[in-house]
Amino acid sequence: MSTKATMKQELTTILQRVYGYEQFREGQLPIMTALVQGRDVLAILPTGGGKSLCFQIPGLYLGGLTLVISPLISLMQDQVENLQRRGIKTTYINSTLSPEQQQQRQQDLLAGKYQFLYLAPEKLASEKFQVWCRQLPIKLLAVDEAHCVSVWGHDFRPAYLRLRQAFAQLFGEQRPPIIALTATANKKAQADIVRFVGLKQPLVRQQSFARDNLKICISECFNEHDKMLKLLYLLQKHQ
Repeated sequence: MSTKATMKQELTTILQRVYGYEQFREGQLPIMTALVQGRDVLAILPTGGGKSLCFQIPGLYLGGLTLVISPLISLMQDQVENLQRRGIKTTYINSTLSPEQQQQRQQDLLAGKYQFLYLAPEKLASEKFQVWCRQLPIKLLAVDEAHCVSVWGHDFRPAYLRLRQAFAQLFGEQRPPIIALTATANKKAQADIVRFVGLKQPLVRQQSFARDNLKICISECFNEHDKMLKLLYLLQKHQ
């Protein structure tokens, strides 16, 4: 069996054993293969399109630690809980933790007790944190909600605009591959993501947003009574 075929089989085995899916969705395998081979990726996939698996499965394949940059605490906690339920050793460090809790998690990370670490971009920008972070066996970097760089960066999360500098200070030229993920990015946003995250000749994968199980219809309603009748009909038809 060739190396490429072996890699595909091993990635598929992780998909089936850890996540319970029989096969990859369209576009996922090329993304994962590129990361495992050390190439940067910009993944633009619709919500519900399996973005998280695109870095979680390569992270498990590569071993060591995967560092995930996420802008929202609620999103961070949700993903951490989902991974923990699957038996994957995952944690986060953010402002919801006391200094004592953060210190304990940092000690556990140094001891190799976790496979995934979720961080806010502001935490990565801290020089003190970077010094500590250099001791970790980081094999993969993931930037979630990467459109924040372009759409909201200046006003919402300025630290997103400094990710390129943070990665350069942390790793120098020998940094691990990066995947930037988003559900929405026009051409300008894509260029901004490549620039501000510091992606090097990335594989760009954009999946269609067409969903076979979703459709949009317009139905004219002549008055409130007519509208309520149509709503009741739809609710009864799709209980």
